[in-house]
Amino acid sequence: MYSKDNSRGLLPPAEFIQPLEEAQQIDKLDLCVIRKVAEKIAQRNQEGLPEIPISVNLSRIDFLTCDIFAEIEGVVRRYDIPRRMLHIEVTESTMTSKEENIFQALDAFRGAGYEIWMDDFGSGYSSLNLLKVYNFDVLKLDMAFLRSNSKRSRDIVTSVIAMDKRIGNRTLAEGVETKEQVDYLKKIGCEKLQGYYFGRPLPFEEALSACCEKGHRIESTKEKAYYDAAGRVNFMTDVPLVLVELLGEQFHIAFANDPALDLILRDFDSLRAVEDNINDTQNRANRELRKGAEYAILSGEGGEVYTPFNGQERRLRFRRIASCEDRHLFAGNIYERMRSGERLSSKEQKIMSLRFIYRYLFSIDPKKQTIQNIQFGDVSNGKDGYVPLFDRSGEITTSLPAIFPADQERYREFLDPATLYERVQNTKDGLLGGAFRTRSADGKYVWMAHRILLPPTAPETGFCTESGTSISRRHGGRTRMFRRVSTPG
Repeated sequence: MYSKDNSRGLLPPAEFIQPLEEAQQIDKLDLCVIRKVAEKIAQRNQEGLPEIPISVNLSRIDFLTCDIFAEIEGVVRRYDIPRRMLHIEVTESTMTSKEENIFQALDAFRGAGYEIWMDDFGSGYSSLNLLKVYNFDVLKLDMAFLRSNSKRSRDIVTSVIAMDKRIGNRTLAEGVETKEQVDYLKKIGCEKLQGYYFGRPLPFEEALSACCEKGHRIESTKEKAYYDAAGRVNFMTDVPLVLVELLGEQFHIAFANDPALDLILRDFDSLRAVEDNINDTQNRANRELRKGAEYAILSGEGGEVYTPFNGQERRLRFRRIASCEDRHLFAGNIYERMRSGERLSSKEQKIMSLRFIYRYLFSIDPKKQTIQNIQFGDVSNGKDGYVPLFDRSGEITTSLPAIFPADQERYREFLDPATLYERVQNTKDGLLGGAFRTRSADGKYVWMAHRILLPPTAPETGFCTESGTSISRRHGGRTRMFRRVSTPG
């Protein structure tokens, strides 16, 4: 922020901030800036332009000479702008002050919905201690760490970013000036970057124009939440980690750490070749990954799949990170199971075979009224993966695919554990089938076949239910059901 003097021209902040603080007049300047910021945000909102959150720095003196929270709240109400659009930045020196009203004001800001950012994190002696007593949304890493290109400095930056993710903070690196710094910070998972590499300080409109000229675009509010969720993933792990986006019908590898690259590039020449492989609809990997992605999108849960890449069987443990319209982001850990000498169990081999036929596989325990996903379920945490078939309100578990409201009562009767054993026993071939409108990954409901069978190895508790794909088609303007109740998934 520069100030324009009629006789001296533009003045850098160092020449006017300290004198204003010493005269205890800095609050007047800061509130003037905040009013200008609020006016600009309101103007863009009225014009229907994308939201651009703006950070404002507050001085320690602001908290002592006025009720800064009440003053800013008055500005926000006057211009009717969302509080999420205004980020409150404070320095470590402000936070280390003994004045209790500073923390009270910050608590009020946080409670009202403002984000609290710490500026110049790491520049003083009490930064880590402050993290113990206060929760920040973003830590702005002091640019001094990047000026030094030593391994020690890089190790400190890496450790700080990993720590931030563990305690739930986001990180912004200040003072980014080179492509090498950008590549390094992206590699270790730094979420936000700021510095001369992207542009010099400019007036608002000029800054936007400069960004557009470089091909940058403004992310929407939904996209911001999407990318913030991605930033919480800890990239610094020894386990092969990939971030994969499902963009409509195509998978895109957004990130792969060094262990993942080492593993993947043994079988492929480039990540582009990997993408081509997993996007080939004739490839079994595409089929397995698409089923896993659909399961994670619909259930909100993670799981495991076994899938081949260039003839090598891999185990992929996955979870959905975030979704934004038709974009879905997943984090996956790749395990080199086959090359380690470990063989798939008989159960796993059978499940893999059934995956060619069905979308989902579940095991039902009618006595305990619980259900377990045996196709994607991840039991590595020591739990058996069983969840109640019905919740406390009597609703069907969300682990199962969502059923169209008009079909739900009939579906409850289909799953009724009190009569399940008898109904399966009374069927001619030991298979109990039904057709229900079932939600697919695109949010639409389509007719799907659901079957329940009683495995001979567990005649009292081993009920298994499967969900097939669409079992209806248009014929002569009317919908006709296939006679066969199961079709390839």
